This record gives sequence, C-alpha cells and structure tokens, in this order.
Amino acid sequence: MSTEKAECKQTKDRLIIENSYLSLNIVLEGGINPTNLQCKKSGIVYADSKYQYRYLVWERKGKIPQYIKHSIKRHLTNGSENGLDITVIGKIRDLEIEHSFFAPNTEPYIEERITVRNIGKETIDTSSISFGFTKTVGDNKGQLLKNLSDSKVVAVPYRRECWFGRNGEYIEYTFKDLINKKGWYRPYFSQAEKVLCEKLGSEGWAWTNGTHSLLIAKHNLEGMEFSVIEPNENDSKSIIQFGGAGVWHEDPEAALKLEAGKELRFGVTRYVFVEGGWKECYYAFRKFMDEMGHGTPNGFNPPIHWKELYDHLFWWATKATGRHYDTVEDRQRLYTFASLEE
Repeated sequence: MSTEKAECKQTKDRLIIENSYLSLNIVLEGGINPTNLQCKKSGIVYADSKYQYRYLVWERKGKIPQYIKHSIKRHLTNGSENGLDITVIGKIRDLEIEHSFFAPNTEPYIEERITVRNIGKETIDTSSISFGFTKTVGDNKGQLLKNLSDSKVVAVPYRRECWFGRNGEYIEYTFKDLINKKGWYRPYFSQAEKVLCEKLGSEGWAWTNGTHSLLIAKHNLEGMEFSVIEPNENDSKSIIQFGGAGVWHEDPEAALKLEAGKELRFGVTRYVFVEGGWKECYYAFRKFMDEMGHGTPNGFNPPIHWKELYDHLFWWATKATGRHYDTVEDRQRLYTFASLEE
C-alpha cells in the first residue's frame, strides 16, 4: 500500500485533488464544477462533463454555482493526520451549496458530501434536487462510445431483486441499456408490478468492465438516501449522472423542502477503486459498512425469536387480507405474549 499523502494542487482556475488511486478536478473559474474523476491505476475517466446542480422541478440542465470560497485542511482522526479535506462553497439563487471532498492518504477512495442551505426568505421546493458527476457515454447520434461497450453498472448490495428469491431479476445495466432503455423498480405495496423509470436507485453501484471497477456507495444515518444513476443529455450527447446527492421516490423525506434559514446535510458518497468486477465491489461495500459501524461486536450471540416477527397470528392476519400495513386494533388483539409463546 502506498505511503504517499493525499494532495491538493492549486492552479489558476482549479483545484486538483489526488491520492495514489484517484484524482479529481474542481474547476473554479466561471463557477464551481467538479469533474475529471479519474482512476490513476487503470487510467479510466469516470467523470468528464460538467457537474450537474439541479434543484428546481422544471430544470433539465441545472446551473453552475457561483464560487464564494474554499478551504483545504489536513484531516485528523484521533490526533493522527490521515488525509485531506477540501470544501468549496458556492450558491445558486437563494441556495448555498457546501461541497466537500475527503481524500485519504493510503486508501483507494475519495468521499463526497453535500450540504445545502436556504439563505433566502421563502421555503424552497427541493423535491427534485439532483446533484452529481456526469460522464459522456454516447455521441450526438445516440451511439454508445466504444470504450464503454464492455462496461455495466450493477446494483449493490442486491444484484438480484429481493422479492422473488432466485426467480428475481438481475438489477444491472449495460451502458447501451442506459442510453436506449428505461430502468425499473417494484413498489413495496405491489411487488408484482414493474414500474419503468428514468432514475435508478440503490444503496450503491458497481461500475465495472470486469477487470477494473468503481464502487459508488451512499451512506446516511439520518435518512433513507439512495445512490442514484440518471441518464440525461448534454449538448445533444448522451450522459449519465451519478454520485452526488438527490431525491429518489421522495427519499430522503427531509430533502423535499428547505425552509428559510435551514440547512440539509446529505449522506456521504464513497468512490472506491476496485481491482476486479462486481463481486469485488461487494467486498469493498461490506468494508465501507463495517467502517460505518454496521457490524456486531466480538462475542455477539443473541437469542433468536423468529416467531416474534413472522410465524404468529398477527403476521398471518395482515398477510391474508393482502395488506402491507397493520392497525392498532390488530396489534392489541393479536400481537400478544400468549401468541408469541404458541
């Protein structure tokens, strides 16, 4: 593993953030534009177009935030320096945007976090907020770029939809699919129904050609937030938007509107360079979740009460009527200690 430190080089018009694995440019001239996200090991450029900042319902292309200021600081954990924090602040109308990146010294990732503030006097409808890196994937004739013909994105951590076990469909898309087809999801209240949609949401995505991959993973302890991939167009060319922050199926709920004087802090997105394919990305995702505290302590051995959740009258009564919800009356009548002992 490399012992080099993460760096941020400043030029006339941009900041260049890098460690031994990934590099990223933040263009400041003419407004804030994070772009050119590149893997230094494979040479693959994952973001090569303008970063998308959209929050108004009718916006398709978005705006470039006006630059206000930036800061560069060494990152400390338990008193030890282990990376670099870069924060850029800008604004679009009455929305102030704090865009932060963390580059660790020796780990193969860069993290992104976005905070937005309403500096105006009126509530802002942010139900369509959508920020993210962009990658050109097709030419102006709608043809897929050749260097992406062997690549695809795979949902993480569920490559196969959960509802139907081994009969469930795989949630993965070639880049040709992203250009020519819509994605889909199943509503939790109607699992047999397949709804077409333009945005694709998951906890994470493995962008892979089978040999080199980029894991794009989202984590938010304060709300249900998804990692979203969205096909779009820029200058008549097909692009995909990824990472960043945004609303998918009205989650996170706190992001649907932003009252005057309030702020919203989205979850962190981690971009991880991975040697290998989608399976190795799953291992990297598990490592990320472990680091975020989603594990069990040594010696954890609780009793298991399977019947408490499923195999009792309360469960079967709601299931028999085809409901996806329960009532207070159901719980008082059926969810009793006696029923759990049966």
